[in-house]
Amino acid sequence: MRASPIASSGRYALVGLAPTAEQLGVFLTIVVLVTLCAESIVVLVGAAMPDERSAAVVGPVVLALFMVRAPVSS
Repeated sequence: MRASPIASSGRYALVGLAPTAEQLGVFLTIVVLVTLCAESIVVLVGAAMPDERSAAVVGPVVLALFMVRAPVSS
């Protein structure tokens, strides 16, 4: 859980996004929330499947479907 914000902080600076601390905080909050959502989906799929092989097949499919169905903000 700690690696995601640490790595994202470095990427935020390298990409050259807005340099204020407030905007960095918003960005890191979004990164943490997205990470938690993805982890909870993986746990849900793992709990629903009878073994790890079927979870390894169904997990990526479920995540891909969630990414395709994600709302696009305009």
